[in-house]
Amino acid sequence: MTNSMKTDQLMPPCQAACPIHQDVQGYVKSIAAGNFEKAAQIILKDNPLPGTLGRICAHPCTKSCTRGELDEAIQIPGLKRFAIDIHPDYTLPKPDTLRKEKIAVIGSGPAGLMCAYKLRQKGYKVTIYEALPVPGGMMRVGIPDFRLPPEILNNEIQKILDTGIELKLNTRIGEKITLNDLRRSHQAIFISIGAHIDKKLGVDGEDLSGVKSGIEFLRKVNLGEKVKVGCSVLVIGGGNSATDVARTVKRFGADVSIVYRRTKDEMPADVIEVKDAEEEGISLRLLTAPKCIKDKEVSKILECHKMRLGEADRSGRPRPIPVEGEDFEIECEDILVSIGQVPDVDGLGNLLGVDITQWGTFSIDPITKETNIPGIFAGGDCVTGPSIVVLAMREGMEAAESIDRYCRGVDLKEGRTGQYVSEGTVLADKTIDRHKQQISIPSIPMDERDTFQEVVLGYTPEQAREEAFRCVNCIPPEPILHHQSIIEDIQGALKDGLSTVEEISEQTGIPQKEVFWHLIAMVKYGKATYEKQVFDCFTYALKED
Repeated sequence: MTNSMKTDQLMPPCQAACPIHQDVQGYVKSIAAGNFEKAAQIILKDNPLPGTLGRICAHPCTKSCTRGELDEAIQIPGLKRFAIDIHPDYTLPKPDTLRKEKIAVIGSGPAGLMCAYKLRQKGYKVTIYEALPVPGGMMRVGIPDFRLPPEILNNEIQKILDTGIELKLNTRIGEKITLNDLRRSHQAIFISIGAHIDKKLGVDGEDLSGVKSGIEFLRKVNLGEKVKVGCSVLVIGGGNSATDVARTVKRFGADVSIVYRRTKDEMPADVIEVKDAEEEGISLRLLTAPKCIKDKEVSKILECHKMRLGEADRSGRPRPIPVEGEDFEIECEDILVSIGQVPDVDGLGNLLGVDITQWGTFSIDPITKETNIPGIFAGGDCVTGPSIVVLAMREGMEAAESIDRYCRGVDLKEGRTGQYVSEGTVLADKTIDRHKQQISIPSIPMDERDTFQEVVLGYTPEQAREEAFRCVNCIPPEPILHHQSIIEDIQGALKDGLSTVEEISEQTGIPQKEVFWHLIAMVKYGKATYEKQVFDCFTYALKED
């Protein structure tokens, strides 16, 4: 790994890779020790949507997990979910001081909720305006209930609102209330309307009846509206939305196939989601690209190009190229298109003069998230295009920082780069529990997946502790061994017979986390030894010369 961190940003790789820099090691270590309440407190310090992220996060943290270099990465989202599932009655803090400024947040998706929450913690009066009849944005209407039960999301949103945030549903800005109206009554505005409009295929016949938007289909299902699908359905796309659409259609009893122009290895959908889709009986028609759509009495004909993979394109994936003379047809009753989404900027930017990019997203300063109009900020999918929930939360967090500075008349850019740390060089003892595979999270049986019951059940306490113990406790090495005085204090405690982090911390007054990091470094450099007790803390001793 390369080190892109400053020396004052000491983070394990999992924490560095997390866009909101959650203390992953902290809550994993707490779970391993059996202190589940402490784990929940650590999670809630940075994350007001923990149970939601524990279920649907694309988990960049696991991709950077050092354990993955040995066998399999730690199941970090599953551990996060576990800690919150057994402490569902938590409360979020309310602000100690109150400010007079009013802030408007347009959109109640992850970016909007995070921005509103962070501003409320600073004491601002925040109102969220949501066009839909329910809060949550794409998390609520774009993700099926069997992946994210609405009661989980609704409960977490209500806890955010309970800190003193006002929510106005069924309020589309640009209709009865304009963006100009909000400017007159609020000191700053954050636009986080998401990306709710499906992209077009750009082929003949896509406007025929029976060819539908995948996102619109999910929205109707999630809002309890009546939907009708045929017995055979094609879902065009390869991302998480496409797998969500396909798995939802399958629960209506249809025969479903996903049509994708590259191979399975290039599918942008989470590997787990693709695996679940296939296990649920959804077939993949790979290296297949739509050419046109035709009517055939009560069915549709999707005429397709057979594709092959060429050189890498701008995305870094092999470019799909049509194979000459090998077109073919697929017959079906319905076609659902899910190849990506764009935001609906009409009624907001176009009417007021907020700059729009060539991709139909809001143009912002990458550091401050401010648009070309002072006091109006934007973030989330309406800026980045469809992305992962935790990255949208990062956008909302950064915007909240900028709005606070704007209201206080402070420089918006000072000390900020617009980039978050994503990698770090670490020390880790890579021999402990070598080749101990990840503990699988229990799920409901395949024969029960014909309803919208949640598929993944979550860890038991015993499973969570066993999985948490797989963590190799990696640390950033650069300055630690230079702290000679700390090391000497720890050595003195070890000589006195103390053997745990807690005991050493109590005697020396050094914070437990500092003791822990130094002990690991001392073990690494032969200054101490340790033994691991099952379902308990590590014990340490001075290494004999």
